Amino acid sequence: MQAIGRQKEKSLLFLFVLTSYAQIWILYGVGKLLDIPFSMDPRQLGGLFYIFGAAAPLLAAIVATVIMSGKEGLNILFRRSFGWRFSPIWYLIAAFIPFAVTAASTWAAIRFFNAEIPKNWFSPSFGIGFL
Repeated sequence: MQAIGRQKEKSLLFLFVLTSYAQIWILYGVGKLLDIPFSMDPRQLGGLFYIFGAAAPLLAAIVATVIMSGKEGLNILFRRSFGWRFSPIWYLIAAFIPFAVTAASTWAAIRFFNAEIPKNWFSPSFGIGFL
């Protein structure tokens, strides 16, 4: 009985990796085929591709779970994903770390290497890229 459970876990992992990569490569292929320039701005078509690409692992997890375990498996996935295992302060710290690292590296580049900030440096999808 335990061997069946392990086989199902391996199949679920394989299906997740396969669907995740498939989504990314389909987006990449369509972007190259239609000559869509890459962008992190969601107001442009390349930016929408970027957002869908960032969400590919989430969509792959949902698809793989529904195929392997049905609606009950999806309920378990979301229950486990959104269950608080730590104090909320640790979740805030984890969400803040990418922004702090970016700010520190930007400051260091300006301070030590005389880097200049371009005029159009901001993109509305920076938060998606960090997370």
